[in-house]
Amino acid sequence: MTAKYFNRIIADLRRFNRGRVLAEAMGWMETLHGYLSSPSRGGIRHGTVLADPHALTEGESRLFCDLTRSYLNYLLHEHHRLESR
Repeated sequence: MTAKYFNRIIADLRRFNRGRVLAEAMGWMETLHGYLSSPSRGGIRHGTVLADPHALTEGESRLFCDLTRSYLNYLLHEHHRLESR
């Protein structure tokens, strides 16, 4: 696995599904991943500073968890659907 593994999968899924919902969802996931990974934004991937006055609120945390869960469920469903072809 390389450091660009997530980005490569997203790019391939977007390219092979242009004009379909799956391609749009990949773009949304890429945006969320970028936001959460950025140290100057969500900073989740790199670890948050608990004393930070701009830390995520409970509502924001729930939003990110719910979005992530929703995206994973969608991807698992799409994987099953494509595998069943």
